[in-house]
Amino acid sequence: MHQYMADTAAAVLLTGTCDAGWLDNIKAEVVVTMPATMLTGEETGQAELPAGTLVDDDTALMLAGSVSSWTRLFTHPVTGVAVTADVYAPTAALRRFVVHRDRTCRFPGCARIAKHADVDHTKDWQHGGKTTPDNLACLCRHHHTLKHRLGPDEGWKVRQLEPGVL
Repeated sequence: MHQYMADTAAAVLLTGTCDAGWLDNIKAEVVVTMPATMLTGEETGQAELPAGTLVDDDTALMLAGSVSSWTRLFTHPVTGVAVTADVYAPTAALRRFVVHRDRTCRFPGCARIAKHADVDHTKDWQHGGKTTPDNLACLCRHHHTLKHRLGPDEGWKVRQLEPGVL
């Protein structure tokens, strides 16, 4: 009973909700910003948390070496303002933009609404495609799967002439 109460308290504190699965909704995200040169040993003392608190080099490198995925954030060289992030999944705002822009599945003749479609990389992510509006388009699950199953050698060739124009 004590473990149940502790798990419930942790779930409420961390997620704001308490479901029957107690800890199923808890997802931790640790954000540590550091220059790539820190990973190569060229620079030290540059890792920090979002609030600007410095993180010691050993802790930052340990965290960097033990994660299953990374988000590379590219910043303007002068201002330091974030320009783009190198991630597979589009942000919620980018997904909303693409869904509203496309309105329906972009396969010719398909009228399935984009809200329920997959946001697909026109040039595949694994082949260097970026997660940007000019490389994303909505495809219903059927046509998204078909695109990957057939591939470019079986007649499926698509490119974006400009963002949203396929």
